[in-house]
Amino acid sequence: MLRHSVCDERPVPNARTGRTDSCRPLFSTSKIGLGNNPLLFTGLTLTFLKQFGVGVWLTLPLLSSLALGIILLGQAVGKKEGWPRFDSLYWSFITATTVGYGDIRPTKRRSRIIAILIAFLGLLLSGIIIAVAVQAATVALQTSGARP
Repeated sequence: MLRHSVCDERPVPNARTGRTDSCRPLFSTSKIGLGNNPLLFTGLTLTFLKQFGVGVWLTLPLLSSLALGIILLGQAVGKKEGWPRFDSLYWSFITATTVGYGDIRPTKRRSRIIAILIAFLGLLLSGIIIAVAVQAATVALQTSGARP
């Protein structure tokens, strides 16, 4: 269960209501913006960013291998289809993210098969990044005292 507040051991007076309250909101939705959100650069955010950075660093060889595979396969398709190199790079990452605008598309059968492989590699790449972010958020919430 996701908690929406963090409770301190000692009560803290609430500046807005004047009541003494031992709980403060974990997620601020009343004020949006960098300067108005007091929880933006708290320990929770810094812990998340640190954990996310460590997770990306640890998975960097795998992430780099997947990205390189997407680039190389995209260049192979581009050469087979007669596209410029930048268009091949653009197409491979649009395909890998499964956006698929359709402005550039392969016409040959082998190129279409490779497009499926590129899309699968892109799903793996996205999934690993999301898994690292979820792990970082879990650690940050557990460290701050809130349980996910």
